[in-house]
Amino acid sequence: MFVSVMLSMCFVCAGLAVVNSLLCW
Repeated sequence: MFVSVMLSMCFVCAGLAVVNSLLCW
């Protein structure tokens, strides 16, 4: 359960990083 939460947070952070990079670019 804790691992799944960590993975979901990792995917959310990755998605935010991609969106942020696209907006900055």
